[in-house]
Amino acid sequence: MAYKTNITDEEFWAMKETIKTHIGHHKAQQAADNSPDAWRAEAYRAFVAMAYDRDVFTTGHVRRKFEEESELRPGDNRAWGAITLRAIKEKIVKRTKIWEPSGSHHRPDAVWRSMIAKQKKCG
Repeated sequence: MAYKTNITDEEFWAMKETIKTHIGHHKAQQAADNSPDAWRAEAYRAFVAMAYDRDVFTTGHVRRKFEEESELRPGDNRAWGAITLRAIKEKIVKRTKIWEPSGSHHRPDAVWRSMIAKQKKCG
């Protein structure tokens, strides 16, 4: 396999971001795999329920509501990333270009647009 050795700074930073994203996805999946089966099932149900009820929301919204209503917890909060990735893969949500401040870490939360939100009736 031939490797390109002359890359621009822009190409380098794009590759670096892609690698960081893949590592983040891997760590999220590992965290979910190490969490209780019951938590994974209930967390996904909560995510889908939020997507059904709201047009836009963040994973943080789902997490906070879930923690108010359930005693189940993941082994590592990064597991919520795997729940979100599953919802994206199953076309429950898609990413918007909007970000909100996070209450749980130092990076902003992506705002998700529901692809299954119930239709609002007029009149």
